[in-house]
Amino acid sequence: MSTNLDLFTVLPSPARDPQRWHSDPLLAAAIWLRTERHQGAPYSEATVQKHLSIVRRYLAALHNQSVPLERAQPSHLAHFLNTLEHLQRDGTLTLTRHRYLRTLEGLHAELIRCGLRTDNPARALLHHFPPPRTRPLPESLTPTEEHRLIESLTRVLSIPDLAWRQLRDAAIVATAVGAGLQPRELVALAIEDVLLNEAPPYLCVASFGRRPERVAPISPSVRPILAAWLDARMQFPASATGPLFCATRAGSDLTVRSIHRACEGWIDRAQVSRTHKGARVLRGAFATRQLRAGKPTTVLRDWMGLAQETSAAAYGRAIVNPGGVEVA
Repeated sequence: MSTNLDLFTVLPSPARDPQRWHSDPLLAAAIWLRTERHQGAPYSEATVQKHLSIVRRYLAALHNQSVPLERAQPSHLAHFLNTLEHLQRDGTLTLTRHRYLRTLEGLHAELIRCGLRTDNPARALLHHFPPPRTRPLPESLTPTEEHRLIESLTRVLSIPDLAWRQLRDAAIVATAVGAGLQPRELVALAIEDVLLNEAPPYLCVASFGRRPERVAPISPSVRPILAAWLDARMQFPASATGPLFCATRAGSDLTVRSIHRACEGWIDRAQVSRTHKGARVLRGAFATRQLRAGKPTTVLRDWMGLAQETSAAAYGRAIVNPGGVEVA
């Protein structure tokens, strides 16, 4: 069973092909997800990747149990859902399991439409894993923690003979906390998207899914770090174009996982204790800093590329209830 997929490969026709679910179920799942609709619109690529990550884990779990996808039973799904404890954050395991189960319900519904199944084992489990009554508020940093992190980042500028990858990682974290970008947006940033000499300095963030192109301001406190990295980046071969943050001096693309590793490493170095230490908590720090400064939620929504103003308002509630939950 194949569980590998180059997500940049052009996919074949989305027509239903039962045989494809036998030969390459992950590819079949990718084709299915790209034909799905939500409120009349196709899934964004980010949504496709989130669902596909769930399917990939599920297929691997079934493979370990030597169970074909079309013969999976509720007991196999329950076993898989019970292995997700490592994804728990502040009591959100119920939310995670329900989200996974909803994706797998759709997956098995597609198998029924293809004639490979007559029942949906995920539907039978929904009453065991109901929607959670609460949802977590966005994670963030306190002003003291954020100050400690930025101080730690700034100190790298005084290190002699600093390795370029260390400077790159510091600039990634500085951009995440200073402009509130998501990991995929950080990966997609190009050199020409950075305008540090403007007043105020800002980034041009490309459109992503349903989010249009936008402008994100850069906090003045992290501008020197990003400027130092940009100077170093311009010394690489083919420096005039290409990604801002690259994996090699030749300019190859960085991965989202590399973004998270950089954030986790610098959050640990600043001695900030969090369950999750990826770019999400730094994005939250940017949001809460702007709200504390008096920026309206409508402005924050545009700066961060949020789909709804209510998403921006949730960061405001996280200020008064850090790490808390609210009624869903």
